[in-house]
Amino acid sequence: MPIYNVTNTRGDVVATIGVATTTEGTYPIELLGQAISLYGPIIASSQYKLMENFADDQFLDVANPLMSVPEGLMQYRTDQKVPYLYDGSNWIRMATGLSSSGVLFSMAPAAENMDFAVETTYEIFAPSVAGFKYYPFGILLLPTDVSSPVGDAVFKVWVEEQNPPDGPDVLEDVPIVDPTVNQHISYTLSGKIRTVDATAGDTVKLEVTQAITGGSLKYDALLFGFITA
Repeated sequence: MPIYNVTNTRGDVVATIGVATTTEGTYPIELLGQAISLYGPIIASSQYKLMENFADDQFLDVANPLMSVPEGLMQYRTDQKVPYLYDGSNWIRMATGLSSSGVLFSMAPAAENMDFAVETTYEIFAPSVAGFKYYPFGILLLPTDVSSPVGDAVFKVWVEEQNPPDGPDVLEDVPIVDPTVNQHISYTLSGKIRTVDATAGDTVKLEVTQAITGGSLKYDALLFGFITA
């Protein structure tokens, strides 16, 4: 019985499978050699993985560091509800849960339930994947607590670069007027678009420059933009 040489779309041999053996966990799906018994469950499982785009809450090569992930594979992240594409070196987020025109950046813990009754600064985004650059172009504030706020809150957003000088504010002195618990607020980041460099350790900050004088006003901050390697 012959061994199998498996080729990719470009004609490169990517695996050689002996008789009565499989690739097991070497690839995202198990490839079969000749004379494998009980091949039905293996094929059915592989077909299901393809159908669900390998849906999981972590990347394939994180769950199994010995796995070889082929360039061009798409995986759906169940924890983020978004698809990723593997470019041969990195996982590239393809879309948000609602739109492919922009990417939802991961939220920093401080971006949740920000208190606009206190004049302070919050770190709303800190990229965690070295080698990527992030270009924020919009921010969405989702109210978590709006209870009889007195006065207008004012805030600004900027990129804090680890290689000075810091760039200009990307959102400057914006007032929140007559907020309600059902009112989501969307802003386009103005000024010069700044690069948030993960390798350099850059972060995005939101500063409450003027707090409300009474009541309660809290928001979650969602940042959108583009990502490049």
